[in-house]
Amino acid sequence: MELENKTPVNHPDAIELANRWQELTRRLAGGDPEIVKAAEHFYAENPNNALQYGVDGELYKYIKKAMSHI
Repeated sequence: MELENKTPVNHPDAIELANRWQELTRRLAGGDPEIVKAAEHFYAENPNNALQYGVDGELYKYIKKAMSHI
């Protein structure tokens, strides 16, 4: 929704969502930073593959930019 509303990536709402994304990623990876790194690499290399999960390339890039403000 923040992307659709054109919320700046440095806005607190976008940053909070990026924090939640990062925490969920850590949990799914069981806290293993190598799994997180591999998943991030996969999404960076295959951004449109995420469409089947509701995360397209544009949303992924938005989240990554917001994460840079954490």
